Amino acid sequence: MTKCIVSVTGHRAWKDREWEKTNLLEGTARLLDLVQSASKVRLDFTLIHGCATGVDLWFGEAAMKLELPLELYLPFPRITQIVKGKMTPLQAESLNHQIEYADKVVVVNKKFFYHGYERRNWALVDRCHLLASYYTRSRSGSGNAVRRAEKKGKPVVDLRKIVETNYLPKNVHNIELLGGVI
Repeated sequence: MTKCIVSVTGHRAWKDREWEKTNLLEGTARLLDLVQSASKVRLDFTLIHGCATGVDLWFGEAAMKLELPLELYLPFPRITQIVKGKMTPLQAESLNHQIEYADKVVVVNKKFFYHGYERRNWALVDRCHLLASYYTRSRSGSGNAVRRAEKKGKPVVDLRKIVETNYLPKNVHNIELLGGVI
């Protein structure tokens, strides 16, 4: 099998969190199915995220639900992320559960500083083959991650559009994987 690492970027605050979470879970499953269908080889997916509340934690829950390997890129040590990320007890519980489940946990920065979030995003983009996005504004950390991925020639797929169209953008057909191009 050929490894395909999929990362996610997205906002933390949504008006209808349950609907958005369900939509993200559906979009993730559909994206993986479409990428696999487009591939000439069997893909071994690994999902990775940056441990923020909202989209990141939901993406980790999708990995666990789909029983896929998961890698976590904490911007700071776990307690710092829980406090600085203003996580609720349920969000902290989800993060802790994902840390236990994960195949790999990387702490990108040893101490808190604001640029540390962007360094975490860079690490995610640099590691992935494909960036899934779930956000609405281009002037944000997620927007910066999308622009970095595009600059590096990595495909970016909007999970919201995948749910609506059930269509894989052409740029995804050029993912450079360890075993070749799909």
